[in-house]
Amino acid sequence: IDPSSAKDLDDCIHFNKIGSVPNSNDKNKNGPNVQQEIYELGVHIADVTFYLNLETNSELLEHVLKTCTSYYWPNKTLHMLPDNLSADMCSLNPNQKKKTMSMTWKVVKTKNGNQEFWSVPYDFWYGQGEIISTRKFSYDEANDLIDENETLKNLKSFTSNFDKTKVKYDMDF
Repeated sequence: IDPSSAKDLDDCIHFNKIGSVPNSNDKNKNGPNVQQEIYELGVHIADVTFYLNLETNSELLEHVLKTCTSYYWPNKTLHMLPDNLSADMCSLNPNQKKKTMSMTWKVVKTKNGNQEFWSVPYDFWYGQGEIISTRKFSYDEANDLIDENETLKNLKSFTSNFDKTKVKYDMDF
């Protein structure tokens, strides 16, 4: 998800339903009808270090050290890497297998009647990954998709509370 004009697609997300938790009350017709679904979420950042050997390319190393990051102005972009690397080799373009640094985690959605709750994230994984992006989304397209999908809208509402609540996670790196 990047601005609509972006050519260097350096980040990607995924959101998959990976299973359901069996309802122990299915046999009890008088019991609550609680449904639980397990989702996996992931954030993937292009792993430019996989594609570049800065030890043997001093000119590229000098360019990277000088710029340190990409800069975006209304009418111009200055990439940390030369344009051909930013927009092609190191970009998470759709339908191309690319190396990433990734983090995934799971959450459980519990639905009880008309109420929906999300668990605290758990089962974190972080490391080098490989993905094939399915498409490019602009920020506006992603927001429209979220607004059209009840599950994503509720998850957005849930995650917006993270900055208001301190949550401690145990993570192994």
